[in-house]
Amino acid sequence: MKKLLVFTVLFLACRSFAAAQKNKVDSFQKAYNKNKQDTTLVQLLQEKSGKVFLTTNADSGMLTARQSLALSRKIHYESGEARGLTLISAYLSRAGDLPGSLKLTFEALPKAIKINDVRAIMGCYNSLGLTYTTLKDYQKALDNFYKFKTIAEKTHSNDLITVAYNNTGRAYIELNKLDSGYYYIKKAYDFSLETKMTNNIGYPIRSFGIIEFKKGHIQRAIDFYNKSIKSIPGGNNHYLLSEDYRRMAEAYQRENKIDSSIYYGKLAFEQAKANKLTELVMLATKLLSDVYKAQNNYTEAYNYQQVMIAAQNSLFRQQKTLQIHNLNFEEEQRRDAFEAAKVSDQTRVRFYALLGVIAVFALIAGILLF
Repeated sequence: MKKLLVFTVLFLACRSFAAAQKNKVDSFQKAYNKNKQDTTLVQLLQEKSGKVFLTTNADSGMLTARQSLALSRKIHYESGEARGLTLISAYLSRAGDLPGSLKLTFEALPKAIKINDVRAIMGCYNSLGLTYTTLKDYQKALDNFYKFKTIAEKTHSNDLITVAYNNTGRAYIELNKLDSGYYYIKKAYDFSLETKMTNNIGYPIRSFGIIEFKKGHIQRAIDFYNKSIKSIPGGNNHYLLSEDYRRMAEAYQRENKIDSSIYYGKLAFEQAKANKLTELVMLATKLLSDVYKAQNNYTEAYNYQQVMIAAQNSLFRQQKTLQIHNLNFEEEQRRDAFEAAKVSDQTRVRFYALLGVIAVFALIAGILLF
């Protein structure tokens, strides 16, 4: 009864969040209709792109993000430009253009730091963490999620803290540090309940399931995945649904319940395909190919394998990998140059401060002598 009550509350909270999202877009629309300011229009476009279209309609989201960036540059709106770049980076990452995503994030981050736009800064660090997760460079992903988490905590950005804790925990899980992973996932879940900001509670619920799966507790994992699906606001989030359905398929595959595995694998594939989520398409079709191969259904196994290879090539072809290495090298060089310049400036300041102190002492000594 208690569990039923908790998830009834979560369901109602998620529905109210979906309504709140719509109300926020509506409030920006009303503000723009009233003041006709370009900065308000940028904010409206970015609210739609980041909160409405990101998980439901990739084409509309990308178009809206590009419009916001073009307008921001036209009116020299620096915050809008930084956030626009970060939004486009997120869409490119999900579509499989990892070099393009990294390039824009590396462009956006110094702009956001320069104007101290903490929301844009957090978006950049989260985007970098997610991209490095796709590249399976989990230590780099963890480093960026830590930066995201630290800023979210310092600025009391309650709507992002759950995401920051969860992503940090997921990086630990991928590194097979399950105790550390559980620590942050539990923090994400508890924080959602404490603050009554349950819009992102599906993330930690799913992560609990992944931990149980890795421990070999398959039925517990399935229970968590089902709860995650029920927690999705409006049941309309291609990214989260594809993740949950694929995890369900993996669990049933482990239990050798092939029909259920195929059923959920196909649902995962359809959700990923609906929003052009290249990595999730690759993962879902790999699972389906493996399951059909185990059944000796080589025709279906081959068909899904071809889709998987195309998605894999889109993500990891050699030319893209080389571009990513080059971008990382250039970013490290830029960061090293920035740090060197900062150290040089600090040394110069200390030198002039020392000269000032010496001058003061010389003046005092001269007065005393006189």
